[in-house]
Amino acid sequence: MKERLDKHDGWLLTGGRSSWRAIVLAVLLGTAAAGCAAALMFTSGELISRSSLRPENVLMVYVPIVLVRTFGLGRAALQYAERLAGHHAALTALSAMRIRLYHALESQAMDLRSRYRLGELLGLAADDIERLQQVYLRIVFPALSGALVYGTTAALLSRSGGATSWWLIAYGGLWLFIVPLVSARRARTAQQRVGMQRSLFYSDLSDAWSGLTDWVLSGRTQQAVAALRVRQTTSAEREKASRAAERGRQWLARSAAGGAVLLTIPWVVGRVEAGVMESVWIAACVLAVFPIMDSIVKVNDALARWPEYQDSFRRLAQTESARPYTATGDNPTVSAAFAGPVYIKLERLGYRYSLDAEPALKGIDLELPQGKKIAVLGRSGAGKSTLLQVLSGQREAGEGTMTINGSPMSALQKHQFSILNQQPHLFHTTIANNVRMGRKDATDEEIRDALRQVGLQPLVAALPKGIETPMDEAGSRFSGGELQRVALSRILLQASPIVLLDEPTTGLDRPAELALIRTLLETLRERTIVWFTHRLTMLEKMDEILFLERGEVRMRGTHRDLSKREERYRKWYELDRF
Repeated sequence: MKERLDKHDGWLLTGGRSSWRAIVLAVLLGTAAAGCAAALMFTSGELISRSSLRPENVLMVYVPIVLVRTFGLGRAALQYAERLAGHHAALTALSAMRIRLYHALESQAMDLRSRYRLGELLGLAADDIERLQQVYLRIVFPALSGALVYGTTAALLSRSGGATSWWLIAYGGLWLFIVPLVSARRARTAQQRVGMQRSLFYSDLSDAWSGLTDWVLSGRTQQAVAALRVRQTTSAEREKASRAAERGRQWLARSAAGGAVLLTIPWVVGRVEAGVMESVWIAACVLAVFPIMDSIVKVNDALARWPEYQDSFRRLAQTESARPYTATGDNPTVSAAFAGPVYIKLERLGYRYSLDAEPALKGIDLELPQGKKIAVLGRSGAGKSTLLQVLSGQREAGEGTMTINGSPMSALQKHQFSILNQQPHLFHTTIANNVRMGRKDATDEEIRDALRQVGLQPLVAALPKGIETPMDEAGSRFSGGELQRVALSRILLQASPIVLLDEPTTGLDRPAELALIRTLLETLRERTIVWFTHRLTMLEKMDEILFLERGEVRMRGTHRDLSKREERYRKWYELDRF
């Protein structure tokens, strides 16, 4: 339980640390606005009572008139300022939480697709994070302001003495502490159902969208639409029931002021009979109860909303990487150039996805001096992806050692590796901006030089806007080979010494595949290359070839050596050529 609360507090504190001044200001302004509202009702009641006595001169009620105007304007001004400060604090906190989510997902970038469905990521970014700003606006600020109003009122009542005063304090405490806990418990089950249905709807919608072409070609579009409508209807019904329960809770909270009035009347009458108060204050004190109780019962509404956000906190906590998150912003960046040769050594490397699972990697020995070219082969499930993730730091090796120039690899690995995967993402912006992701301070001339090295400069120069030409969404205006070359130009700008190639030629036809491989080998000739592939095309250019099977190296050597002594390899190579 404590660990779960710590995770929740961690996300809240991530935003709170960046906007704590605005949070404090919003809470103080909210408390002042509630005090102004109570003072407005009090002076209004006094004005009505004094006016009903038919004063001889308007000057006898002049002070209450001025105070009513003052508190009325003050309440509106303070409420506006409170909302302005509150939304500023919430948006600042939201920005900090978005950055934290980005870092959590960035550390898992290599295997996001294997860990999450697209709908789950959509829910994290568009639902969970966006809704967490409401934690401040609907829970933190009202709860703290209500507690301050209650504390101030209780302090004033305790000074007056009498049993009725303590009954009023206890009644306010009931609505501040007990009722909210009961409401939160009852709301939890309903909110869990709503969250589950919403998550299922997001997942089904993303699946239907991703497979839209297949649905159309199979002639089952209506079936897909009908299934989505059923899921949407179920989700809407859950939300409707939750809103009905919320309206009932709000009605109950509004009626709380009635109980406070019943306790206030004997208290104020007793004070009048004792000669402590004037009779004109009876209506004033009764009317002041309403804004005070309104601030206190907001705590009930605030805590009743807490279960609505617990699932969001839980999902966000699950996205955290195994490494501890640091909010210092001290993240390694890609160096513009690498100084000196880099030597990587893996000894008896092993990895398991769980303690009771079969090893995904077992006893891997590998030496990568600067400039060496290695190909890693294997069928699906052989361990290629796991080795790539361990090398690039996406997973921590459970066994063995990994060193870089004799030092533990974990401290340096991030800015030593570049990765070219099967489907590099090209953003809906210009060619220059996409290439500049390799190094943000790259000049236009450096970008053109990188494009020239990968063979794209003639194509780009022929475009009307050159490097300022938009790529369109996901780079849709370019072919697969051209997209890979754009991604390769990023790597050239990064100048990292080791490049991991994750099936970069998948989906390309034979001529485009051969052309891309030649370009890769030519432009990356001074760098270390680890090429993960299931194809044997141009492996004769590699310095060493490793064949993985069930996480172990079953064959290794140069293309010539393997062709001579391994019949399986020789047959695969001959088959892959046609």
